[in-house]
Amino acid sequence: MQTQLVKYIYLNGDHKTMPLLFPSQLLEVMPLLPDYQNFVTESRGTIQNILTGKDPRLLLIVGPCSIHDLDSAVEYANRLKSLSQSISDSFFLVMRVYFEKPRTSTGWKGFSVDPHLDGSMDIRAGHFLTRQLLLHLAHLNIPVAAEFLEPTSSLYFGDLVSWGCIGARTTESQLHRQMASGLPMPVGFKNNTSGNVEAAINGIATASQPHTYMGINKEGTLSIVETEGNPKCHLVLRGGNEKPNYDSISIAIALDSLKRANLPVHLLVDCSHDNSFRSHENQSIVFESVIDQVLQGNKNIRGVSLESHLNEGKQAFPECYSKLQYGVSLTDSCIGWELTEQLAEWGASALRKSGIEVLLLLLLCLSSCCTHEGLTVFSEYVLREELASYHVGTPDPRLNYPDVGQKIYINWKASAEYINQKLTIKLYLRFRDRTENTETINLEEPKGRYVFSLLNEEFFARQGILSYKIEFLANDVVIDEWRHQLWVNLITFPD
Repeated sequence: MQTQLVKYIYLNGDHKTMPLLFPSQLLEVMPLLPDYQNFVTESRGTIQNILTGKDPRLLLIVGPCSIHDLDSAVEYANRLKSLSQSISDSFFLVMRVYFEKPRTSTGWKGFSVDPHLDGSMDIRAGHFLTRQLLLHLAHLNIPVAAEFLEPTSSLYFGDLVSWGCIGARTTESQLHRQMASGLPMPVGFKNNTSGNVEAAINGIATASQPHTYMGINKEGTLSIVETEGNPKCHLVLRGGNEKPNYDSISIAIALDSLKRANLPVHLLVDCSHDNSFRSHENQSIVFESVIDQVLQGNKNIRGVSLESHLNEGKQAFPECYSKLQYGVSLTDSCIGWELTEQLAEWGASALRKSGIEVLLLLLLCLSSCCTHEGLTVFSEYVLREELASYHVGTPDPRLNYPDVGQKIYINWKASAEYINQKLTIKLYLRFRDRTENTETINLEEPKGRYVFSLLNEEFFARQGILSYKIEFLANDVVIDEWRHQLWVNLITFPD
């Protein structure tokens, strides 16, 4: 079917309207091939399995703040594909392909709206070029993440997107919540620009339910739209009002709020925006902190996102296209490819090592605790869902005031030569509020378990456990030692 683009303007009061291809017409000209459709469907399933914990990997959404140039976008995608293959055991990589940009006041509205970067607002060309890029990425088997700003854009591009986002400026919009309820993909709701997490949680709850509203169908007809509700919506923390919320306390509070709202308890962390104080140099700090929290046992953090481009920083909007710097962001400042690769590989290595340690510990426990002598240690975050009453509905007063915090489990067993000696454990703790503490535990049995708990008010006051070291002593002589991966011996200087 060939469509004639009519070049005239309808006058409507002070507004001008121009005809646009119906979604069905664009999809007919640029169809989604069966192989591409299968790939997108599988990617959506993988992302949902990661969110629910069925897939133990983390979701890593990475790419430019916004797409403005097809050549640099394709080059970035090719590099990402190579990186994805090397770290696929730890991360499932999804490329940020944000073609619409919400603006706090004014500014460039994105590639699908103004693809020529000249204010011509050639939306028709933007639709063709955006869909062309998305089809090419599907051909490369690159999963795509995109924010849906214009509610109708999902009809033009939604079939090619594996992960959708409702941004901080629209998370409280009823129109966007209704749209999200009908999207066939996992959708992240960001906390709003002031940092209010409840706004996003309300959005998730709303989008999970069926809706009926006025909209258009793929044939461009004004229609009554009925949705079934989207149970795959989830929370994204991005900070707000120049205050971050990626720390363990903020995450614990957000997870508990999700639980109180009877929503799935998992979230993603956006390493940019207010979490990085809008400085691309700080994204690595956020990323490393989040990975550390995962390594310490917070299984409810299911992924992170990074704003990254071929080259770091950002550029001013060019006077003309020829002055555009290649591979440099036009909107928010991004980290460069080299740092992106370093962070992803570091995170994969740390998760890989942690997974091996957990597996070894599990094998030791399953084989026989009696055969292992010395220490075995692991830690976890304590959240509301660990209460049996939450799952089976039995009366439990703690359900109204659930424990939140961290626990360290220390298992010990002394060999025969130490059984008759005085046995002790020394626990050295460093907290995130930069304080330290040492506990000495006198042991009455040659084997057993000790649990150190940092819960509720003390957990929030200390800001969580940063690292720890455990010594197992017989007659005050160290016979075994266990160190958290972030534990280092501090250098002390004489007075």
